[in-house]
Amino acid sequence: IDQVKEYDYLIDAAGKIVLPGYVNTHTHAAMTLMRGYADDMPLDKWLQNKIWPFEAEINAEDIYWGTALAVIEMIKTGTTTFSDMYFAMDRVAEIVKKSGIRAVLAEGLIEANDGQKGLDKALDFALNYNGKADGRITTMLAPHAPYTCGRDYLKQIKELARENKLPIHIHLSESKKEVDDFIDNYQSSPIKYLADFDFFDNHVLAAHCVHLKPGDLEILRNKKVQIAHNPMSNAKLANGIAPVKKYLANEINVSLGTDGVSSNNSLDMLKEAKMASYLQKIKYSDPTAVAAAEILELLTINGAEALALTEVGLIEEGYQADLQLIDIKDKSFFYPHHNNPVSYTHL
Repeated sequence: IDQVKEYDYLIDAAGKIVLPGYVNTHTHAAMTLMRGYADDMPLDKWLQNKIWPFEAEINAEDIYWGTALAVIEMIKTGTTTFSDMYFAMDRVAEIVKKSGIRAVLAEGLIEANDGQKGLDKALDFALNYNGKADGRITTMLAPHAPYTCGRDYLKQIKELARENKLPIHIHLSESKKEVDDFIDNYQSSPIKYLADFDFFDNHVLAAHCVHLKPGDLEILRNKKVQIAHNPMSNAKLANGIAPVKKYLANEINVSLGTDGVSSNNSLDMLKEAKMASYLQKIKYSDPTAVAAAEILELLTINGAEALALTEVGLIEEGYQADLQLIDIKDKSFFYPHHNNPVSYTHL
């Protein structure tokens, strides 16, 4: 502090842990409107019988208010950056501008619903909103998944992303059924299917990546695919446990996301972090798997890398001051505590 001679105001952080704000790399913010609406269902029935019919009935105003609720929840739980794949992104951007949060936004695309008109709209949004809100908004293109977007549609998105230097956000290999169906229909895993037409030559953020087939890991590593791990959502929908320990051992960047509240019931990234760490310990029967220090990186700097944000995720000179202050007098600390701030990820 003594080295800084000029500042607008001083925040007293005595008795507090200062951490970078959390980076939620995969969510559908307005799904706060569906909290508890579709519990205890498998992914395919969850989508077809509950989520997609609900989404067909909501409008841009609903998405505005659903996003407002989400942003309040995220800020209150330490998230300062989120990546959103949904609809009516211009209304989502309004909330981002008003709130002060940082966001990477993309219009979600399902080919049967959106087609060429939707893709044109998504590209227009991406180009016109990139850098808005004093640089706090950046943009991507977001085809929903290989099973909802055909090969030619995905190829077009790939080329548009390349031409306009836009990252891509996509759901990938989320459930065993999805992967098995893909192999039946295309004789290929979803990951290899995309690799066969150079989809991963772009900066790609792949949400989930729970189920791998032979050769998939090598593709993800060699193409530097960014993974958004969503352990709570994967657990709630019984989709499995992603091999995060294996990804990290192969130098594949893994970040954390909450997915939408409808498949999680919370946007609290600290809950997500604890679940991520503990599930890896169970999966590999290894209490050292994905330790607290690694989880803190998944919550922060790994998330920034996944979203192609170069000035977020660390407390260092040249980085944005996207910070959170955690009061160590909080009820969570009514007992001796060690190894702070890292141990905080296990509370």
